[in-house]
Amino acid sequence: MGLISEIAEQARKVVSIGHLEFQIRRVRSSDLARAGNAQLLAMLSAKDLGSIPDMSQGDAAQLLMDRYRSMSDPQLHRMSQSHEAIACAGVVAVRSSGSDEWSPIAISVTEATDESSGVLNIQDLPEPWRKELSEQIMSHSVDDGGLQNAIDNFRAGSASHD
Repeated sequence: MGLISEIAEQARKVVSIGHLEFQIRRVRSSDLARAGNAQLLAMLSAKDLGSIPDMSQGDAAQLLMDRYRSMSDPQLHRMSQSHEAIACAGVVAVRSSGSDEWSPIAISVTEATDESSGVLNIQDLPEPWRKELSEQIMSHSVDDGGLQNAIDNFRAGSASHD
């Protein structure tokens, strides 16, 4: 396997939720930044944003927790939309646990579920699954996930063939 194939293989990961396995991929930094910023901004007011630089880390964390607990429905909706966008961007295939065959899937916020074209509307997944997929994709996107080991192994294999 070549170096590019090694990198591409490390970009994907399998996540089990319920009786399904989802194949996820890393998403772009800009997608993660937008999701993170949307979550923070959904929780904070302009007054909060102005006072954070003067707070200790513990006070800032407590402020975020207090704001999260008191979020309005529109704020919670904006936050859930960022989770949904990450899940849509990062899920590429699905299969039943124990199956060998992957089904390509496109999760969509706007398109209706259509099995023949491999589209699943995000609303058809339970909210805890959407959140779990989003968190797994965000974590996988910032973790090297063994990529450095794969590159080192590739280099070691190439050197031994010289």
